[in-house]
Amino acid sequence: MFSDARRRGGSGRWAALALAFALAGCRAEHPLDAPRLALALASAPAARTPDAAPASAAAFGSAGPSGPGGAPTAPASAPSAPSAVAPPDPSGRTSCAAWSLETHGDADRREAADLERCRFVEGEGGELAPRCGFGAARRDVPLARLAEAVLDFDAPTREHLRELAARGRALGRRPRVFGLVGDSLTTTAMFLGAFGASRGAIYRVDPLVGAALRTRVDGDETRTIVDWYRGVDAARGADSFTARRAAKDGAPARWAATPAGARTPVGELVAELSPAVAVVLFGTNDAHVPATALGDLAARFAGDLGAVLDELEQAGVVPVLTTLPRHGDAPKRAGCDRKPGDLSDWRVAVQTNALNAVVVALACERHLPLVDLRHALEPLVNHGLDEDGMHLSGFGGGIGVLDPASLGCGYAVRNFVTLRMLAQVKDAIEPAAP
Repeated sequence: MFSDARRRGGSGRWAALALAFALAGCRAEHPLDAPRLALALASAPAARTPDAAPASAAAFGSAGPSGPGGAPTAPASAPSAPSAVAPPDPSGRTSCAAWSLETHGDADRREAADLERCRFVEGEGGELAPRCGFGAARRDVPLARLAEAVLDFDAPTREHLRELAARGRALGRRPRVFGLVGDSLTTTAMFLGAFGASRGAIYRVDPLVGAALRTRVDGDETRTIVDWYRGVDAARGADSFTARRAAKDGAPARWAATPAGARTPVGELVAELSPAVAVVLFGTNDAHVPATALGDLAARFAGDLGAVLDELEQAGVVPVLTTLPRHGDAPKRAGCDRKPGDLSDWRVAVQTNALNAVVVALACERHLPLVDLRHALEPLVNHGLDEDGMHLSGFGGGIGVLDPASLGCGYAVRNFVTLRMLAQVKDAIEPAAP
């Protein structure tokens, strides 16, 4: 197991589990008792309305033309941008105070007792999801509202990232290569696939979106994080956007750290790509388990996802964690359990919320970057979910488009917040890079 100064004697692993159980409200079900997160984070900001944004935040301007190869060109009227990566979340929130931990109503319930009383309400917006970004299904969300989901790094996180990057450089990890680890939310080309040069993919980025993704590339401070990775051979002629992924449809977290032959799927990814960074999203399938004590479910998931993180960190790869989308209204699933052993929408939703809290706990305790995807998806039609209530919605105008219309759809939002976090990580671990 990976260990460092933050995990002397392995105590950090147990601390992560204990905090995870507190997040999920599972103290009575599991022997690892811990204070509730409300006590640990008593100073966290009060709940806010999902659509609110800082008064100083710039919303989208009109869409503009793309530069050569799809790279954005900033208009003269665009807000001034820093010389490197765009500023982090203006709220200053870090992974320990993720937005998605806030409770606004029944949809956020995540405790064991909540499973006993179903409060499921049929979703509104599922029928609009396939048309997200168009007509009545368009949601022009302020760019700063989405950027809030890219949580800032506190001092311990910055220090840990530099330590991981130094270990990675010693092991030959490549700063202009990233890896992707997850389930069906990651296997699809709708997640970042259209930004690659390997297959001649074409993408289009609104100028203001491009300004939010800026980072220095080959001495040019007007380029974006897409340019940092695009066209750089990751493996077999493919760049990071189109290279092999440690991802499988229907996979739980345990799959990624379970050997399949000589190596685990994560091990195969590291051996083939040697990435400096890996984006990780698991939990949706882990939550689809009937009649399981919530504490046991949280413990198992914390251990499985922790094993994935252990392997990546041991290999000198920076893991970027991602919070879980909500579970919505699945058309072929009952809203409430009708008998013991049922797997209703309500049960899956509560269990998904609990595992989302585990993800936040692990990011907090291990000082890792966290993309609060759930928070970014909240203002969207059907919370960014497709009509099946489980997968993200896709923009019909093109999977490689990032503009005001497309950012009303789940996968486009995930692409934006992930790219912005990759830029933030790059700026933290490669401060002197050209």
